[in-house]
Amino acid sequence: MNDMLRKATFAAGPLGGVIAIGAASLLWSLARSSGNAGTALLGFCVELIGLALLAGGMLWPAINDHRAAVKRLDGLESENAQLVARTQELQVERRESDVVLNSVRGHLMVIDSSYFIQRRYSNELEEVFHQGEAGNENLINVFQRLLPDRMFKTARDYLSLLFDASKKERTVLKVNPLDEVEVNVQGLDGLPITRFLQFNFRRIIENDVISRVLVTAEDVTENTTLERQLRESENQKVRQFELLIGILHVEPRALDGFVALATEELARVDEALKASDFSSATSGQTALLRQRLDVVLGRVHNIKGNASLLRLEHFEVKAQEFEQKVIDLKYRGSLGGDDFMSLVLALSDFRSDIDNLQSLRVKLAGIQRNVEIREEVGDDLVTDVSALATAIAKKLGKEVRVDADGFDSRALPSAQRLVVKDVLIQLVRNSLAHGVETPDVREAAGKPRVATIDLHPLADAPPHSFAFSFRDDGRGLDAENIRRRALEVGLLAPERAKQVGDSEIASFIFAPGFSTADQTSVDSGRGMGMNIIKQRVVDESGGEIGLNSEVGNFCEFTFVLPAASAPAYAAAR
Repeated sequence: MNDMLRKATFAAGPLGGVIAIGAASLLWSLARSSGNAGTALLGFCVELIGLALLAGGMLWPAINDHRAAVKRLDGLESENAQLVARTQELQVERRESDVVLNSVRGHLMVIDSSYFIQRRYSNELEEVFHQGEAGNENLINVFQRLLPDRMFKTARDYLSLLFDASKKERTVLKVNPLDEVEVNVQGLDGLPITRFLQFNFRRIIENDVISRVLVTAEDVTENTTLERQLRESENQKVRQFELLIGILHVEPRALDGFVALATEELARVDEALKASDFSSATSGQTALLRQRLDVVLGRVHNIKGNASLLRLEHFEVKAQEFEQKVIDLKYRGSLGGDDFMSLVLALSDFRSDIDNLQSLRVKLAGIQRNVEIREEVGDDLVTDVSALATAIAKKLGKEVRVDADGFDSRALPSAQRLVVKDVLIQLVRNSLAHGVETPDVREAAGKPRVATIDLHPLADAPPHSFAFSFRDDGRGLDAENIRRRALEVGLLAPERAKQVGDSEIASFIFAPGFSTADQTSVDSGRGMGMNIIKQRVVDESGGEIGLNSEVGNFCEFTFVLPAASAPAYAAAR
């Protein structure tokens, strides 16, 4: 009996077993001492023991399940606490990354090998792209919307180069076609507006594989527009000056006659080149188009003859060039509407010169030929360059003034003056991006808050040359920084790095694509400004460049341009 009860307790569990064994021992003793009555009682007790065993068997698993549930609950609470802590850490990291993304000058994004924009990017990027959510959008689609068809195809091919491991990154970055592109976007009024965007790229390498590319995008419309306006204004002034010099020898009445004749003849040319006729012309109307060309040729030839008579060389050359365009079309095998666009554009330019001539004639009215023309006050190139320096400084959070006492480029030939202008534009941008410090940094170094750019002629210039200096009182050239950068980009071999002197190291700033800027922007980091200066002064003009710098105090460039220099690029502009 006792063995049977013990086996039953194994099934009932510890609780039921204890109850059953205790009850069984007690009842067994009673049964032995009570005879038949005890036997009946024993039966009842056996049933009671069975119920106890059944109850114990049911309660024990429930107790075990409860303990397991409590244990799991404790584990879940621990995991939940860890998740809360990690979520807080991620929120802090995200806020920090947002601060970085939205503080850098170039608005950042990352694209994968399929050109999809990752979800984290600078908020201002949407403003640059003139669209809403940019995350997970393909950059190819953005380019297709923003860029003209030909530029879009170039951009698409360039993105594939960025993920081509067989192409060195330094080589790929040098041929970036998107460093400044013109795009058309929709304005708030629904009308298209032109903007200028700058894109720069940097590969992200993971496990020796180009996994992603870091892209910076910036709207550089303001600065680009200012530079273009400066160039256009300067070219316009140079053209007017050339016209003025070219008409001083012409008797006023004869000049009035030429203006009237040229205006009349160009009106006849305009009638012969009606845009509506040519735009709708078919191949069957080729004979009519050729007749129109004969009319144009006769009118322009008459202008050229009168210009030659009065020795108005500018208009003589202008008419000769127009004539050549007409002759090229006249003897072309087939003609279409688009072929005449070059003549329409040339006519507009020709008419503009005649209008300028008329304006100058009015200004000269009443001035006697033997009276010296009053000089302008100051060099307008200095005024334009000063305005450019102020605009760039404001954009970079800096302050600058330009001191150009004694500098005057007005007497230079137009081609040489264009060289000087291009050099000054690049020097101003380079100085403000790399040399001039912010006002707080300058004050901490014991300098005036406002930096100074000195632009002066050289007193000991060689005969028959134009020589000047450009100096800023910024931080100067850091030879060690240049040396380090030259090593990084492969311009300097490690074994030669310590052997090259500081003066030779400084010459690396003129190398194509070389820049000490860690990040690129419109004012720095592209590495072409100083190379352009070398091309204009040395390669194209045969001039000389000098360089002197003191770390923490100044950087000075000197230039000598031979009087006979006339670069092909400038003469063609």
